[in-house]
Amino acid sequence: MGKVMLRFALGLPVSYRAGYEADAAAASPESVIDLSNFQGNGLLFAGTEDAMWQGDVAAEALAAQNQNLEPHIYKDAGHLFHENIDELIGPSWETMMGGTITANRLAKVDSDRILFERLKQWHAH
Repeated sequence: MGKVMLRFALGLPVSYRAGYEADAAAASPESVIDLSNFQGNGLLFAGTEDAMWQGDVAAEALAAQNQNLEPHIYKDAGHLFHENIDELIGPSWETMMGGTITANRLAKVDSDRILFERLKQWHAH
């Protein structure tokens, strides 16, 4: 955590994933969100290289609790799926968000496609 605070104090981009992973490892079993009774439909999108937190691990764990939750994990994608993440955020995007430009772009396009397909399927009139 000291490294994160130093980078923050110096105004440098920060990645929080390691801190969140440590907190999750130390958390008590009672802190797990129980989704076994969730009745709706849910989509969980995450990238394997998310620099903010372990969204990929969380998506898999949540989906394992309930078959109505559909995880989509994108290899080499980061925290923010965007077609031009480097232009949106600037040079700090890689440290802060993670992933690659190509993987984030592909994840954006594919997750949008899946989202709109499921919304059409789940909310057909």
